[in-house]
This record gives sequence, structure tokens and C-alpha cells, in this order.
Amino acid sequence: MIVVDSSSLVKYLFKEDGWLKVEEELLKDDVYAVDYVAKELLNALWKSVVLHKLLSKEVVVEKWELFKKLVKEGVIVLKNQDEFLDEALSIALHYSITVYDSLCLACAEKMGASLLTSDRRQASAAKQMGIQVMLVE
Repeated sequence: MIVVDSSSLVKYLFKEDGWLKVEEELLKDDVYAVDYVAKELLNALWKSVVLHKLLSKEVVVEKWELFKKLVKEGVIVLKNQDEFLDEALSIALHYSITVYDSLCLACAEKMGASLLTSDRRQASAAKQMGIQVMLVE
């Protein structure tokens, strides 16, 4: 069982360096994500058009549709963030990482899952918590 965070999902959908490794991990096991990743992904897509002018609106919509397809087909199962908020706050305060990153850690810990991330600080906190980490940089 794997919990994937938004940094790896962005890497995958934007086809950044390492995206094939993320894809490989997504196909290995049951994959879960905390539902807020949809908002983080949408924000990254928005930035790529409005701020960085890297992608067209049409390409951004295609990438969003791909994410929704992954969810619809059960490749990624979204878990409700409300289930993890209390523990996420505790993790965030203890390890000095964002609540967003802590939500994934709380989910992985509660589910007994490993973490798939492209965020070094989050990976470090996960390791300190005893969570198995797949860091794709």
C-alpha cells in the first residue's frame, strides 16, 4: 500500500524528471492520496499557465482530466483529509513541516502504508516516523 503526495503527482502529470519512476510505483500496489492533493494539483496547473506560461489552457485541462481518470478508475483512491487533521497538526508541529505534507504522513502512518514523495523534507520526517519512503527526485 502506498500513499502518494502532490509533489510526486505533479512530477508525474507534468512529466518532469523522474516521472517514469513515479508511474512505476503507481502501478505496483494499491495507491492512496489525501483528497487535498486535487487542490494542490489544480494550483500547480494554474501556476503553469498564469504565472510561468509553460503550458496552454488546453494542456492543463488534459492533465486535470488524466488525474480524474486515475481516480475514477481506482488507480488512486482519495481519502478524506478530515480523518487525519488532528494527527497532521501534531506531526507538523513536531517535525516543522507543513500541515499539507503532514496530512500525507498521517495517512500513511494510519494505513500502515509507505510514502511516495518528491519532497526531501517530507521524506526525512517520514523516515523519522518509521514510515517506509520512496523518494523520487
